[in-house]
Amino acid sequence: MNKFDTHKFLYTLFHEGRIEGHEVLFLDREGNEQRIEVKSIEIGASPVTCKIFDKHEKSYRIPYIRIRKVFFQGQMVWDNTGTDLGDAKIIKGYK
Repeated sequence: MNKFDTHKFLYTLFHEGRIEGHEVLFLDREGNEQRIEVKSIEIGASPVTCKIFDKHEKSYRIPYIRIRKVFFQGQMVWDNTGTDLGDAKIIKGYK
């Protein structure tokens, strides 16, 4: 079974040129929810993290597992809240 995960979802939006204008709800290092509007994204070979730039060009390195929801024009288009973070281990340097 091939699971369509957050990495593949964001990569598909990026590859199709449709990433700008989406909003990402994620958990920061302290476990607080943050929501940012995406201007652009850098997706490298790592399936662990991506770098998201907001509309003010501020960058955020976010582990995919911490991305909880993605919205477009106020509508939720991706929901990752079913992922249990209780046993999640983030590699040092990627937290």
